[in-house]
Amino acid sequence: MPFILVSTYHDPLFRLEEVIKQSLPFLKTHFKKIFICYTPLTSSNAVEFLKKNNITAQISPNLTQVDTYNTSLKFALEYEQYSSDTKLLSIDFDRVVHWITHYPNELLNVLHQSSQFDFVHLARTPRAFNTHPNTQRATEQIINDLCSAVIGFKEKSIDMVSVCFLMTPSLAKELLQITHHSPSGIYYTWPIYLWKKSSTPKYVEVEGLEWETPDQYQPEIIKQGHEQWLKRFQSFDEWNKRVQFIKDCVEEIIHLAEWKILDTF
Repeated sequence: MPFILVSTYHDPLFRLEEVIKQSLPFLKTHFKKIFICYTPLTSSNAVEFLKKNNITAQISPNLTQVDTYNTSLKFALEYEQYSSDTKLLSIDFDRVVHWITHYPNELLNVLHQSSQFDFVHLARTPRAFNTHPNTQRATEQIINDLCSAVIGFKEKSIDMVSVCFLMTPSLAKELLQITHHSPSGIYYTWPIYLWKKSSTPKYVEVEGLEWETPDQYQPEIIKQGHEQWLKRFQSFDEWNKRVQFIKDCVEEIIHLAEWKILDTF
């Protein structure tokens, strides 16, 4: 079964250089094609490195999450026609290289156990979720509770905003038809829409989706200590940013209801 990697990438200082280099053998072995949509602020050295390693890269029109994710998907789908058994893995590039360098066998198992499903929602285990800063955990738990209830997981909340999906090209094409109403809209609409449209949905929790951001800041962490470095993610601005995601989620779900997307749940 061929696998296509579809990623977004933001790396102004090429901090991920060493992690990407470590990941290249796995990427080249297990993915037939790699598509990356990088932000306008991403280092030109990073982009040049990707292209030299036969990774197909395209710049995003702006820094908005919705546009970057949609561009990555459209880019991959327009490139060529795929066989019916092809699966697209949609995931941020910094997250997939972290997964590869820390839990490669887990990722391999996920890929090769996906054949009977047209959509696999890849989520964080409780341990992986708890590696994230409190600003993320507290706000994302609210979003997870809301989105879980929307798709029918009313007794147990699941990790809906992991933003990592394995899907068929046909399902991916449908995502491009969605109209979003907030900059982060895909975080909430994609998992709900995919779960509804899928004929054989599967929910899988993995360790590899633990918090990947420290990979880019090892010199600072070593110099400052982890706890001191972590304080930057507890600022007022960070809390405000995360609360805005909750507002975006509510707005997107309201519009999904208006489209009658939720009526069949």
